[in-house]
Amino acid sequence: LSFTVVNDPVFGVIWLAWAALWLLFFLVLGLRRARLTRFTGWSVVLLSQPTCTLPAFLMLSGNYRTSPGIAAIWAVGLAALLLVARVLSAHRTHQPRTAANEPVFS
Repeated sequence: LSFTVVNDPVFGVIWLAWAALWLLFFLVLGLRRARLTRFTGWSVVLLSQPTCTLPAFLMLSGNYRTSPGIAAIWAVGLAALLLVARVLSAHRTHQPRTAANEPVFS
């Protein structure tokens, strides 16, 4: 609807980013895909500011602009942040679990 009825493609891109985040939550929490946990965490951390705080600030300050070109820039930026989340989630800084059947969720 953001792309067609409301004519706000930037917000359409933001909604697509949140749809991806909700899909990740479903995969990790609903289907127990534990290997996506770190990626999901980093995705939430990295996408939270540009998809919530930044648009809110721009709207409150009267500087929010939307057009297909601006939406494309947002899409590229958010996709880049997902790639950064992928890289950060691949870097392991903690010790692996010692018990093979230790539950991932409590």
